[in-house]
Amino acid sequence: MIGFTVMDHDVITANDFAGEAFLALGNIPGVADIGTGVENFHGLKPVELILMQQHQRNHPILQILEYRSGDKVAAEFVKKQKQRFAVK
Repeated sequence: MIGFTVMDHDVITANDFAGEAFLALGNIPGVADIGTGVENFHGLKPVELILMQQHQRNHPILQILEYRSGDKVAAEFVKKQKQRFAVK
């Protein structure tokens, strides 16, 4: 899975988190097919991804992840989500 974070970087005011989108590696031509050569990449079409935003600061999922004290990945995820709310 590849995660794309979209930011609106401002010169004078604070930067804004615009959203994020995710793309499964298996949906990328050539990644799932190990034997695929470069010659098969001609004519690739653009992929449109849905830009998602978290609007609830105290979303139940984030609260559940906060209680997972032994899970470093969950703690890092919650930390990043809270930082995004601070940017707005």
